[in-house]
Amino acid sequence: MGIISTQLFDLITTEIKKIKTQENLQHRYMNKKQTCHYLQVSNNTLDGWIKEGLPFIQIH
Repeated sequence: MGIISTQLFDLITTEIKKIKTQENLQHRYMNKKQTCHYLQVSNNTLDGWIKEGLPFIQIH
């Protein structure tokens, strides 16, 4: 992972943790729609970040 990707990952991870704490979420994972809402980004933006290497977990 490049330095920008690493910084972006760290920033997003930190923001998700903050939001989960603020919202008192009980669930460990968020779906894409929830993630977009909490990060205030579009689905296309999130898809772009994932294509650039943003780690994610896919649960079936």
